[in-house]
Amino acid sequence: MAIRHKRTTTTGYTWQSGDTVEGQIGLNLTDGTLHFKKGNGTYVTISEGAGGIDNVVEDTTPQLGGNLDVNGNSIVSTSNGNITIEPNGTGDVHIITDALRVGDLNSEARISTYGTGNLVLTTNEGNDPDPTITIGNGANANITLTPSGTGKVIISSDLQVDGTTTTVNSTTVTVDDPIFTLGGDTAPTTDDNKDRGIEFRWHNGTTAKVGFFGYDDSTGYLTFIPDATNTSEVFSGTQGDIQATNFRGTHIGAVSTDAITGVTTNGAITITPNGTGDVQLVADTVQIGDANTNAVLTTNGTGSLTISTNNGTSSGSILINSGANGNFEFSPAGTGDVYLNSDTVRIGDPNITATLTTNSSGSLVLNTNAGSNSGNITINQGANQNISITPNGTGNVVLDGVNWPQTAGTANYALTTNGSNQASWSQISLTAAVTGTLPLANGGTNAATARDAWDNLTTYTATNSATATLTNASNYIQHIYGGSGTTFTLPSTSTMSFGEGFYFVNNSGQTTTVNTSTSALVGTVPSGSAMRVHVTNTGSNDATSWVEMREFESVTGTGSAVLSTNATITSPTLVDYRDTVFAIGNSGATTLTPNAANGNVQTITATGNFTLSAFSSPVSGQTITFIITQDATGSRTLTSTMKFAGASKTLSTAANAIDILTVSYIGTTYYATLSKGYA
Repeated sequence: MAIRHKRTTTTGYTWQSGDTVEGQIGLNLTDGTLHFKKGNGTYVTISEGAGGIDNVVEDTTPQLGGNLDVNGNSIVSTSNGNITIEPNGTGDVHIITDALRVGDLNSEARISTYGTGNLVLTTNEGNDPDPTITIGNGANANITLTPSGTGKVIISSDLQVDGTTTTVNSTTVTVDDPIFTLGGDTAPTTDDNKDRGIEFRWHNGTTAKVGFFGYDDSTGYLTFIPDATNTSEVFSGTQGDIQATNFRGTHIGAVSTDAITGVTTNGAITITPNGTGDVQLVADTVQIGDANTNAVLTTNGTGSLTISTNNGTSSGSILINSGANGNFEFSPAGTGDVYLNSDTVRIGDPNITATLTTNSSGSLVLNTNAGSNSGNITINQGANQNISITPNGTGNVVLDGVNWPQTAGTANYALTTNGSNQASWSQISLTAAVTGTLPLANGGTNAATARDAWDNLTTYTATNSATATLTNASNYIQHIYGGSGTTFTLPSTSTMSFGEGFYFVNNSGQTTTVNTSTSALVGTVPSGSAMRVHVTNTGSNDATSWVEMREFESVTGTGSAVLSTNATITSPTLVDYRDTVFAIGNSGATTLTPNAANGNVQTITATGNFTLSAFSSPVSGQTITFIITQDATGSRTLTSTMKFAGASKTLSTAANAIDILTVSYIGTTYYATLSKGYA
């Protein structure tokens, strides 16, 4: 509303109430009063005698008789002066508005106390119930609470922080509450499939990492992941190690620790796997027992205690070592026995005499097949060593009930028995006739005159004829070399004496057959073997009247054995065997035709480019390994029509380089494999 004044030129004008309208000021020239008509139709009269002032600043105690309407204007100061609103005494300044704005335009604004008193923000004039106090920021701006000096921001009531992210940039955080609740302030009604725990940041010296320690919602286990990936509050990564002094409770899974110690006085530590699961101690050494106290390894019930290697496959060795000079004692309960189920049982310290003895005065018995004695007992000596059987005192060596003599005997004496289980040394002359009952190799006895079977041997060499009929000569055993596929017919036993016979040696390459005079089969002599036949009954010409003794059918021990050409060995067991290495020598610039008869390992020094495409007189199944060495010049080449693995037949080119060529002749084809660059 504007203020207007009414002008008049009438001298001595006297103002009347109807002379002005709303917002006009009228001056009564008669008495000097000033009249202002308000919007409600009333008048404000100001007279000179009422103490009026010419300027507002002249009023040192101004008062408002009503509300101050700034009419769209501001209350301002001059010369950077403050505007102070100071109530009287304990009176307060009440700013009754929906919004209160402080601060100059775009400058920092402050609300402060006048002295050291606290600044308190309350609602509803401090009366309950209190509405909410909201501190809002500008667009994307922060709200900062900064106490002075070492002062603190203290919230003396419950604190609720709503939003998406809450960040605390404090070096030390202390919480009186002993329990942290994660996952919401109310009980969840559905499974959000998110993990619960602490996510932490760290650095391994090279790369920044994120770790997690908490509850894994997918497994239901407390999980530690040092290098974790957070995908919408679901953590993944390799689980880490947790180091602790003690662990209490039921454990499931692997434990990595220095010690598991019981907490109950003299209490046992029980490790119980689930169902048929096992307790696996994956360590180089497992130690049991208290210090300096006997340790016991036992079963939980009546089951057997089994110690095996390589997860029960028993592919390794089991070593039981004693303490310093300590003994091993195996003491089965009651009448139980100690079983060593092994192909070999070895006793004794290295290079020291070993003793196998009984625990008291009982006998030491060695038997086979769990006491059924259905196998053999073999005692083998070391390299060129003796086997000594020495009874104690006047005791005897008893073999199968026969007492053996304890003396060495006299030269050329033979071992005889007295028929009462006593053996002794006796002198027997083989040049004189011996009468009596002689044992036979195939069982039974016969009375005859025995003669020296090896005196004046003659040799009968058979031709390749299909058959050959033998006659009783002046010698007692004829030495015969069988021809190819020959069938020998023995003379009638009536023309011979008991014990006489023939000696067959077959090197023909085929099997020799030996028949009686009535064509009954006595035996066959395979190539490369020998057989003796002796008369056992001079009154009969059937096969039972001859006894055969095989020779050369197997080779054992040391020395050499030469097999005939194209001999076949079935299912042999070879120990510490070696091939003959044959040196072909310099290759030159020529074609090599090696012979497998020279050995299965042959060496070649490549002194020029050479060709190798075939063996000399090859036999299917032959394999030769060639060790090829380049000479000091190197770059010698190989030409071959053999089939090479991977079609690779180029030798190493470096001087003195070594390659290995393995060639097998199968059917009519040579198959070759070249291995190069042996340093």
